[in-house]
Amino acid sequence: MKKLKTEDSGYYWCAVEIGSILALDESSYLYLSVTADTPGLWVDQQEVTGVEGGHVSVQCHYNELYDSKTWCRAGGSCVEASSGKSGITEIRDVSSIKLFMVTVRELNREDAGWYWCAAGELQIPVHITVTQKTTTTTVTTLRADSPKVEGETLITDDPTHHVFTVTMTNLKTGDSGYYWCAVEIKDAVDEGSYLYLSVTDGTPGLWVDQQEVTVVEGGHVSVQCHYNEPNGRKSWCRAGKSGTSEIKDVSSKKVFIVTVRELNREDTGCPSDIKIVLMALGILLLAVAVAMVTRRLWKRHGQEVFEQQRATTESEVLKAEISSCS
Repeated sequence: MKKLKTEDSGYYWCAVEIGSILALDESSYLYLSVTADTPGLWVDQQEVTGVEGGHVSVQCHYNELYDSKTWCRAGGSCVEASSGKSGITEIRDVSSIKLFMVTVRELNREDAGWYWCAAGELQIPVHITVTQKTTTTTVTTLRADSPKVEGETLITDDPTHHVFTVTMTNLKTGDSGYYWCAVEIKDAVDEGSYLYLSVTDGTPGLWVDQQEVTVVEGGHVSVQCHYNEPNGRKSWCRAGKSGTSEIKDVSSKKVFIVTVRELNREDTGCPSDIKIVLMALGILLLAVAVAMVTRRLWKRHGQEVFEQQRATTESEVLKAEISSCS
């Protein structure tokens, strides 16, 4: 149904005609609510896609503090938000921002189908699609001193920090999809992780002013993360590590600001590639340069004093000889 109006609200029937006068037709009804303002229950996406073995997350927003909040599968069972977890489904209710998040993990093809978020008597459908995990074999030799370029993709290795960086340029909407980062381990199971890359025509849902920032040891760095939808949870994460950061959310401008203080060399790395400059080495080099300049000045000054003293002595000797002759 498209271009819905408030007067379209009401009860609707779905029915299947069995075809025999001796059998009852199958039917079910629902109440459709169309509101002019913010609805009482809504989701960010009504269609989500995951891969086998992966997970999907659904954010269910509500505008009143309902006692009952559930996640149900059509024709299956329901999970109460108060229970927190049931099987492969986890529910987290954040009542302070009127949102409960559903995460379905360890997906398989049988998990595909229709589900719904429910708050009180309100329900909204969500369809989950589970795709088969694709296997792509790519042989890439990484050298720290020789980056690998293939088409619009650049891959560089940083063995010191145990990270390799992939840079993709001239992206198009057709480049959206799942990508894998993998490390081939000799005589062992390879390590790999996947992510979903979303390329949009308009303003992205999340972006930063700078993806690479440089600061000095002992200083601080600030990163501005912009968003265009009032999503519930906002976070700042470091790959593989935890740390201390300050986050200030300015929802009126749809930006949250992350500040990391008292930086040291170990803080270098992702997320936004933070590079720490070794200030102590710079100070040491400056001190050495100042010492060398000072030494040269003193040496030059000493030479000038010596020349003046010698000239004075020779003048006095000459005067003495002239006096004795006369």
